[in-house]
Amino acid sequence: MKPGGHRILLIKDNPGDVRLIQESLRMNEVEYSLTHIEKADEAIRAVGGYGPNGVEVPDLILLDYNLPRGDAGDVLAAVSKNPALAVVPKAVVTSSLAPKDRAEA
Repeated sequence: MKPGGHRILLIKDNPGDVRLIQESLRMNEVEYSLTHIEKADEAIRAVGGYGPNGVEVPDLILLDYNLPRGDAGDVLAAVSKNPALAVVPKAVVTSSLAPKDRAEA
């Protein structure tokens, strides 16, 4: 494990889901620091700031599919424009049962 724990960028608007993710990490004894963003437009601005001269790059990006002011596709498009995030694992975490959402995610 890396010193100081894993840096996780969590883009999720449901506080209950955020707590579940944190509890799961705690139960599995994962050391981490969490940056939490609730809205797609805020996340899009934030991901542009990661890199050599900006904010330290996260080790993992977890994001909800449906977000206020956008969706995971919008955020992932912004992530793909930042070369510093190219090797960072990304996962869409959603409770949506809509077939369209699941297919796109």
